[in-house]
Amino acid sequence: MDKHLIILPFKKRLASLWQNRDKAEEPDTAVPEEIRMTCTQFVRYHQEQCVRDIVRERRCGEKSLSGVFWGSDLVEWLVRVGLAHDRGEAVLYGEQLMQGGLLQHITDEFGFRDENLHYRFTKHGRTGAGLRV
Repeated sequence: MDKHLIILPFKKRLASLWQNRDKAEEPDTAVPEEIRMTCTQFVRYHQEQCVRDIVRERRCGEKSLSGVFWGSDLVEWLVRVGLAHDRGEAVLYGEQLMQGGLLQHITDEFGFRDENLHYRFTKHGRTGAGLRV
């Protein structure tokens, strides 16, 4: 297990309890902790390489879109680099990234799918919802 996923959050929480901080000082998170941690780990260790490998300029009808990728491209990439064991697990991972606000469908019509649908990475994720990336 990654120390950033277990030890550091525990250490931070223990320090805040030791200093008698009020719970009101901590941000109210609308994003579940598991999704927040998945997104944080992805941003820290994988997003830069992922963007280099799959983000392209693509045609969508008569329009040319820059900075986009297909859902199927992300699924293949997640399996290839070992973040998911199979395509089904990769779709679940992509759904978590979407719930964390790290990626979105270009028209916000669809959730994450293993199809030739266009998605793009957002700049900051849901920082207002407690996701610190």
